[in-house]
Amino acid sequence: MRLIRQTAAVSLSACGELLERAVATFADGRKTDFVDAAAGLLEVLPGDPARPTLVDAWRRRPGVEAGFIVDLLTALGQIDEALAERAVDVILAWPQTYDLDAVVIPAIRVLAASEMAGPRYNDCAPSASTTCAPPSRNRWKHQKTGGGRARFLEAGAIA
Repeated sequence: MRLIRQTAAVSLSACGELLERAVATFADGRKTDFVDAAAGLLEVLPGDPARPTLVDAWRRRPGVEAGFIVDLLTALGQIDEALAERAVDVILAWPQTYDLDAVVIPAIRVLAASEMAGPRYNDCAPSASTTCAPPSRNRWKHQKTGGGRARFLEAGAIA
């Protein structure tokens, strides 16, 4: 998970997806192994324009995408609810970075759809020949709605 911490500033979306997949794959009893990587992602979340930019302007990728928010909140919700709450605070505090129509609402729709899938994915026991995830990606298995995700979903209902 050192890779995530070291490269998050230049590859935010890729690191968010890697963290989400690692947690989904290895999380059983090892959630604390991911706290440092998760904290590293939170440290480099874009938002506050007063905070110094850690990446040269020529290396910057397009803004934050909804998929990153989904990966981030999915992983953080399984690692540590306090970290998920901090991420939601950042996302909701900086609407110019996390555009409501382009980022927040699409992320909420994906997260809400995963919540509605419920037990179909949450209570399954994966084996080598089966998967619990929806066909699009290997996410949503073994997750429950937590404080950060729930609050994010509630924000979408208000919007």
